[in-house]
Amino acid sequence: MAVAKLDTISTLFYKNRIDLLLILICLFISSQVYAQNYYVSSSEGNDNNKGTSIKAPWKTLSKVENYSFSPGDSIYLKCGDIWREDLHFPSSGSKDANIIISSYGTGKQPIISGAMILKNWIPSLYGFYKSPYSGTCYSLLEDSKHLKKANDLTDLKPGFWYQDNKFLYYYPTHGNPSEHLIERCSKGACIFITNKHNLIIQKLYLYGANADGILIRDSNHIKILNCTITLNGIQGIELSREKRQADCSNIYIKNCTITRNGNGIYIKAPAGGYQGSGYNSCEIINNEIAYNDFGEKLSHLTKDGHAIGIQNSNYITISGNKIHHNYSGIALWTAPKYYSNNNKIIQNFIYKNQFFGISQGGEGSNNSYNNIWGWNIIVENGMLPDKMSGGMRINRNNYNLFIYNTLYKNDVNIFLYSLTNQQVIQYNISVDPIKYHIIIEPSAGEKNLIDKNIYYSEKIAKFYYKNKVARNINSWQKISHYDLNSSYGDPKFEKKSSPDNPIYYKLKSNSPYININNSYSQYDLSGNNIDIKDIKFKKNIILSPSNLHLLQ
Repeated sequence: MAVAKLDTISTLFYKNRIDLLLILICLFISSQVYAQNYYVSSSEGNDNNKGTSIKAPWKTLSKVENYSFSPGDSIYLKCGDIWREDLHFPSSGSKDANIIISSYGTGKQPIISGAMILKNWIPSLYGFYKSPYSGTCYSLLEDSKHLKKANDLTDLKPGFWYQDNKFLYYYPTHGNPSEHLIERCSKGACIFITNKHNLIIQKLYLYGANADGILIRDSNHIKILNCTITLNGIQGIELSREKRQADCSNIYIKNCTITRNGNGIYIKAPAGGYQGSGYNSCEIINNEIAYNDFGEKLSHLTKDGHAIGIQNSNYITISGNKIHHNYSGIALWTAPKYYSNNNKIIQNFIYKNQFFGISQGGEGSNNSYNNIWGWNIIVENGMLPDKMSGGMRINRNNYNLFIYNTLYKNDVNIFLYSLTNQQVIQYNISVDPIKYHIIIEPSAGEKNLIDKNIYYSEKIAKFYYKNKVARNINSWQKISHYDLNSSYGDPKFEKKSSPDNPIYYKLKSNSPYININNSYSQYDLSGNNIDIKDIKFKKNIILSPSNLHLLQ
C-alpha cells in the first residue's frame, strides 16, 4: 500500500514538472511571437497608422515616445528621412530580448536633428545679422559647421556668432544668410535614455543638439552601434550618473563616427566628479572620434575637447579606436574620495590632437590604480604654441601601467608632473619628439619604474629631469637613475612619412628590437584584443606599494 502511494506521488510530481516545463515553453514562444516591428517615416508616415508595416508607418518620433514597447520589439526609421525633434525613449528591453532602434530601406542613415533652421535675419550696418531669441543657444551652425562664438559684439567678424538676452547675432563667412543653411542647436539631446536598460541603437545619424547627441542617464546594458554623431554643442555621447544607487554599467559603443562635437564621448560622475562615481564595465571599441573642439570653436562650452573623457569609473575598455584632430585625446580623471581602477586603454591610434594624446590624472592621491595604457600608437600630438602637452601625460595617481606604446613626433613624448609616483613606464618606443623624449617635473615623485624603453632621434632630442636637461641617453641615465636597461637606436618603422595609418608604425622584420620578450609588436592590426593576463612582468597582480617590486 505504501509503495502504491509512493508511485502515485511520484507520478504526480513528474506530471507537475512536465506541466511546468510546458508552461515555460509556451511563455517563451509567446514572448517571441509577440515581438513586433514598428516603422517610422517622416516623409510617408501618418501617426494614425498602426505603424507595423512598411506600407503604413508612423510619422513622428513623438508617436514613438508616447508608446509602450515590449522586450524584443524593434523600431525602424526610414533611410533618407529627417526628424527635427528629439526622442525620449519610453521603454526597456530585458536580459533575453533587447529593444532595437534602427533603420530600414536604402540610402543615407535616417537623421534625428536637434537643430532649428533660422531664415529671418535682420541686417545691420556692420556686416552682421541678428535674429530675435532669448533662450539658451550653445552653438550656431553654418552649412553644417560650427561657427566660433565671439566674446562680445565688438569681437564679431566673419565666421563668428554672438548672443545677448534679446538676439542671436551672426556674421556670415561670406555673402549673406540666404546663401547658407543656418541652424541653431536647439534640443537638449537628439536621443534621451533615462533609467532604461537593454536597448540597441544602431545605424542612425544624430546631429545639431544643443548639448548631447545621445544622453544616457542612470542606465545599463545599452549598445550604440554604427551611428554617426556629429555637430552637437557639448557631447557626442554622454554617460551620466545622477542617482548614486543607479545601476550605471555595461554601455557598449562600437563602430561609430563621432565628430565635431564639444567632446566626443564623456563618462560623467555627479557634480563634475565630486559627488559620486561614474560608470562601470563599459566598452568603447573601433570608433572614429575626430575634430571634437578642434580649433577650440566650442571652448566657451568645454575646457576639455576630449575625444574620450572618463570620470571616476572602473573596468572601462577603450580599444581599437582611431582618435585624431580633437582638442585632446583620451583622458581618465579621478576626484578625491573616488576611484578609477582596472581600466584598459589599449590598441588605439591617437594622432594630431592639439593638446595631449593620452592623459591620466586627477585631484586625488593613490585612488587610481591598476589601469593599463598599452599598445597605443600616439603620433604628432601637442600643437599648442604656449604650452607643452605630451603624447603620454601622467599626473598624480600611482600604480598604473604605461607599456608597449609607440610615441612619435609629439611635442613631448612622455610627460610626468604633479605628484606622479610609482608608475610603471616600460617597453615603450619614443622616436623623434619635437622637444623632449621625456619630462619629469620637480613635483613628480622619485619611485617611478621607468625602464626597458627604446629611444631614438634623427636630430638631437632632449630629456628633462627636475630642472636638469640631458642631451643624450647616457646623461639622462646619470641624472635621473631611470632607464638603466633601456636602449637607444632606430626601431625601424615600416614608414614614417605619413601619420594617418597605424601600419606605418609596425616594426620591420629587420628591427633589432622586434623579438625582445615578444615586445614591440605594438598594435594588433587585426583588431584582436590582447590578453592582459599574458603580460609576463605583470603576473596578473593588483599593483600596490607592497608588490611593485614584482614588476621589475
